[in-house]
Amino acid sequence: MSNYNKILENVEWLLGKYNNVIDSEKKLVLLYWKHIDKINVTKESIPTQEYLSRATNPQIISDAYWLIKIREEMNK
Repeated sequence: MSNYNKILENVEWLLGKYNNVIDSEKKLVLLYWKHIDKINVTKESIPTQEYLSRATNPQIISDAYWLIKIREEMNK
């Protein structure tokens, strides 16, 4: 499985688990970093060293989100 497929799978999991909380791409990215990348994200800060060494690119997380949404629309 490619890294992008894993990110897609992780985003699908987050959307399933936190659908009532995720109302923006920003919240999705922060939840991804907190639960998948295990970065100590708080309302006040994102640790720089953890971000630089472990954070998944937010654009890739957003791309995965939009791919999921497009697939959902196509299946209607």
